[in-house]
Amino acid sequence: MDFKLELVAIPVTDVDRAKAFYIDRVGFIADHDHVVSADLDFYRHANWDELSDADRADLCIDWRAQRDVLAAVANQQTTGWQPYDWDADDGRLSVEWTEHQPKYAVVVLEGTFSARPEMHDLLTLKVLLTAEPSQQRERIIEREGTDHWRSWAHMWMGAEDHYFSRIMPPEKFDLVISN
Repeated sequence: MDFKLELVAIPVTDVDRAKAFYIDRVGFIADHDHVVSADLDFYRHANWDELSDADRADLCIDWRAQRDVLAAVANQQTTGWQPYDWDADDGRLSVEWTEHQPKYAVVVLEGTFSARPEMHDLLTLKVLLTAEPSQQRERIIEREGTDHWRSWAHMWMGAEDHYFSRIMPPEKFDLVISN
């Protein structure tokens, strides 16, 4: 049997708004197994100030560990991972284990760097949800505060620009939705 994992990679800055958009406005039925957050679950700690934008885009997500999890899901196997420990925020993984038991044929993988070329053989549909820079800024400030926005912009704006211009430009996605 030739089975391909149904994944929808949705790089967004606000997961709750993205889910509401797809369910309430687009009309998707939320019959997915699990939302895997590339940015939160597979984040890697590093001394980001010392890295180039290209290195930040490449290293911020442990895509190899993420790929192992997605390959297991594609084979309908129970799998799991230890997400990044955001409380410690020092490079440690959480002591909590996140387990995934396949229930549906669709798994939503979200996060800015989730549609990496190294994952394409596991992705059926790559969706890019975009927002105007001013709207992105407003949403981050509303959710996290002005200080976080300044820190985020300094650290990650260049990495995102690199990713979406050189690694995964919009034309490499199957669907681009402007929000």
